[in-house]
Amino acid sequence: SQPSLGGLFPSVIIAQAALESAWGQSRLAADYNNYFGVKASSTQYSPAWNPKTSPSVNLDTLEYSNGYNTENATWRVYKSLADSMRDRNALVSTNPRYASALVAESPRKQVEAMKSGGYATDPKYVDKIMATIQSNNLTQYDSMYTPPASHGGMETATTGHSSSRGDQFLKTVLVLLLLVLAGYFGYKLFRKYFKP
Repeated sequence: SQPSLGGLFPSVIIAQAALESAWGQSRLAADYNNYFGVKASSTQYSPAWNPKTSPSVNLDTLEYSNGYNTENATWRVYKSLADSMRDRNALVSTNPRYASALVAESPRKQVEAMKSGGYATDPKYVDKIMATIQSNNLTQYDSMYTPPASHGGMETATTGHSSSRGDQFLKTVLVLLLLVLAGYFGYKLFRKYFKP
């Protein structure tokens, strides 16, 4: 089954994948298909990752706690980028900590709500995501998506029953794949030839 957008703006999904995976170049993304920095410490189950049976890997990460520190963490391992996106969207769209993000009316408010919910420890996370969105004009892809507040709630945004949801999803995944797999320079070339 294809993952829904999980009530999130395409610009936020794409910028998070780019930032969390170092444009697809991090070891976590390249070797383990974890493009969103989702740790295995969560016991939350999703169709793409089961805490009892799915693999995980231990790798160092930079975390913020009274300054930046290198820590060893356990990360979820996925079979594909699609599974990484599916799991991350399920995690965000079903965890009460992120409920306010799902009804945010702008990408910035959405990222702020996710940061407040504990998605990242970096105090500059919101600024970094927004800089990635703005410098790559990612809000142009948000025209494919109507926020859940205008849709009538989270259920409509996450079930994907409108007639154009399949097309919206495919365009978003195409952009996401090109961003994280081709990297920044591939994306610049992609933007030259593709108009959403």
